[in-house]
Amino acid sequence: MGCTRVARRGVWHTVAAGSAIVVATALAGCGGGPNKIVLPKHPVRTTSTTDLPGDDPCKLLTHTDVSNALGMPFATGTPVAGAVAQCEFRAGASPVDPAAPVVTLHIQGEVTIASFETGKLTAPGGVRDVDGVGDQAYYSALMGRLWVRRGVFGFDVAATPALVPEPDGEQRLIPLARLVLDRHP
Repeated sequence: MGCTRVARRGVWHTVAAGSAIVVATALAGCGGGPNKIVLPKHPVRTTSTTDLPGDDPCKLLTHTDVSNALGMPFATGTPVAGAVAQCEFRAGASPVDPAAPVVTLHIQGEVTIASFETGKLTAPGGVRDVDGVGDQAYYSALMGRLWVRRGVFGFDVAATPALVPEPDGEQRLIPLARLVLDRHP
C-alpha cells in the first residue's frame, strides 16, 4: 500500500507541476511586458507595392534616366516580348523604330557568386572588371554590356555598341547601373 500511495503522490506532483507551467505560460503572454503586440485602432496607410519598382526593369529605369546618361532623347521603355524581366529603350521618339540605337535593362534575379563568375568566364570577347558598382561588376566591350551583382541580386545594362564607344564604354552605363542599385529594394 505504501508504494501505491508514493506512486499516486508522484503522479499528483507531476500533474500539478505541468499545470503550473501551463498557467504560468498563459499568464506570461497576457502581461504588459516588452513583447506585447499592440494593434493600431485605425488602419495605417502604407505605400502600395505597385508603387515600388521591385524587379520590374521598366520601373527601375526611365527614359529620362537613359536620355540623361547618354545625352540624347530616348522613348519610354517597353518590355521585350518573350524576354522575362527585360526592358528596352530606343533612341528617338518611337519605341518601335528597328533602326534606332537601343539600351536594355535585364533583371537576372537571384544570382550566386559562382554563377556570376561563370558568366564572366564565358562572355564572348573577354571582359574587364569594373570597380565601384555593386559587389561585383564586369563589362564586355564587344557586347556593350555591363553585368552587376549586389548580394544575390543580378542584372545587366547593355547598349548598342555605337552608344558606348571604346575606350571606357562602361563609363556611360555605370550611372544607369547605380540608379538600378539605388532603386532596387
